[in-house]
Parts: sequence; structure tokens; C-alpha cells
Amino acid sequence: MARVRIEFGGRWDAGAVGQGLGVPPLEIPPVRSPVVTVDGRVEADASAWLAAVHARTGGTRTAVSHAESLQRFAVFLLGRGTTLRGAGHRDVVEYVRYRTEDAATRVAGATWQRDRSAIKQFYEWLRDTHGTALPFTLEVIPTVRGPVASMREGRGITAASAAGTPLEPPQIAELLAAARRTRDSGGTNLAGARDAAFIALGLACGARAETLAHL
Repeated sequence: MARVRIEFGGRWDAGAVGQGLGVPPLEIPPVRSPVVTVDGRVEADASAWLAAVHARTGGTRTAVSHAESLQRFAVFLLGRGTTLRGAGHRDVVEYVRYRTEDAATRVAGATWQRDRSAIKQFYEWLRDTHGTALPFTLEVIPTVRGPVASMREGRGITAASAAGTPLEPPQIAELLAAARRTRDSGGTNLAGARDAAFIALGLACGARAETLAHL
């Protein structure tokens, strides 16, 4: 099981709970915002910030997107033996390299900028609510809309750069072959033919997987 998870709450079935336990259940309001857990325990800082984001944005997908960004960062930090609150400047610098330079783990520039924005906002909230120090350098830079506080680390990675791990020619053949071998519950290969067609289209025109999924 993944050590860092995103959980979503909801109202429980009072009748089913009462029948199973033999006592009337407590009336507990559902949690609408995403909750981050680490090894089965609620990550209080991340979950509190996500609740604030959820309330501020009116329940849009923004909080979920931020939760996914923090989840990835928390997994990386666990590998370095630390936590979201315990992260230092070196952890952030190494995460930037991990997400934007390392061939096996780099992501599209737009994906990185989304994660970077979430990390910056989370630590600014943590500083303002708990008085913790920022694990990155905050600089005020001029923009056409006026001065903006910007996180120095990882800035300047364009959307077109860090475009993910490229496929090598042998991997392309293996990927197409695997798709063609796919069988559905009826024993036919319609799903495999569809997937192979999408893969071939993406390879031919350079489209992102997200774009192909909406065709």
C-alpha cells in the first residue's frame, strides 16, 4: 500500500453503522476536502491547508490538484527521511532536480510549475499560520501586473521543457505490441486495437496523453 495517500470522506450510512455496531452512530459531518495521510495517519498540516484551499475556491478541483502535488513531494521527502514540515532548502533543491533534470523522473514543464506553485503556497500558509521558516528562497520580482513574490528554486522551467522521459525506439514497439495483445472480457481485441491507435496517433503528432484521452 502506498505510504502517502489522498483520502476523500463522505457521509456514512447511519443505518448500516448502527446495525453493525448495535448502537446509534455519532453524527459526524463529512469532510469535503482531500485529506493527506502518511502511513495511515492524517498529515495535519497538508490536510488543514487543503481544507482552507477547498473553502476558498468553492469546492473546485484546485484542492485535489494541490493534494496530488503535495503527495508527490511527501513521497520524495519520505525517501530522504523527512516530512513536509521538516523539509529544508536542500530537500527542495534536490526535488527540483528530481522533477526537472533527472532523465527517469523529470516531468513536463507545465506539470512542474503546477507542483511548484502548490509547494510555494503550502509553505507560505505554514509560515503564516505556524511561524515556520520557508525551505526555499522567496524573491520579489517585477511583472506586468506589479511586483510578485516568487520562489527562486525551480523558476524559469518553461512549459515546453522538461518534457518527460522520451521513449526509445524499442520501447515504442513493445508498447504497441502490448496494446495489440490486450483482450476484453469477450475475448476480442477491440480495446487493444483502440489503444494501439491512440498510441500511434500520439507518437505521430507528439500529442500528450491527456489530450488524446479527450478525443
